[in-house]
Amino acid sequence: MPQPGDEIQWASRDDNSVRRVASKIHEAWTQLRLYSGPHVLIFLNHDPLVDVWDLQEAFTGQQVYGNQNFSYVNTAWKKKIAEGKIKHEKDKIDLYIWIERREEKMWFRYPTHVGHDLAHTYFPSIAEP
Repeated sequence: MPQPGDEIQWASRDDNSVRRVASKIHEAWTQLRLYSGPHVLIFLNHDPLVDVWDLQEAFTGQQVYGNQNFSYVNTAWKKKIAEGKIKHEKDKIDLYIWIERREEKMWFRYPTHVGHDLAHTYFPSIAEP
């Protein structure tokens, strides 16, 4: 506990989670492209500062907030990531599976029909759009 007279120094850092997720997509594609499909990338997340929304932001460059009246926040650096080195790679991976270790939940993203079919074939009860 701080005592009276103690100085508290605050520190913060930029949120680099979207950039980290995009780097994982890029790294995975450099390996997956060497093989015939289907291409599946599974994220097993243990980091409390990263979540499935970071995958969404890496894809779209938009941060989702709010409701039907106010729902997207565009930030230039996230758009640069989405339209940068993974622009042409991200849609070539058929199926993304995000496993949130702390919550024991799974999310799916399928940019292709092949990914959609894989998700619904192997995870029929939880692969809702």
